[in-house]
Amino acid sequence: MKEINSLDWHIKLIEYLIEDHKDSEDRFRELIESARFGNIPVGNFENDSTIFTMDVFYSRIIKQDNCVSWYSNNSNPDLGGSEDDFKNLIGTTFSQ
Repeated sequence: MKEINSLDWHIKLIEYLIEDHKDSEDRFRELIESARFGNIPVGNFENDSTIFTMDVFYSRIIKQDNCVSWYSNNSNPDLGGSEDDFKNLIGTTFSQ
């Protein structure tokens, strides 16, 4: 969103909301297509429907092969306590 002056903020807000509303139909259509393709309820999608669908497919493959899968609260990988070993390997720190 562009910088907003204190006197005409309501005009800029309305313009922003109108533009956002124009894009919402396309975003919803993409969600519907992803939901049908991945056999996933629309309400389960997060920000990026493509990445979320791929995560669900991967999770289904893991489950089908009787492998263990677990959840992490952030976008960094949960390495089962070996995050420091991985950090030393690639030279990157994980943010919490």
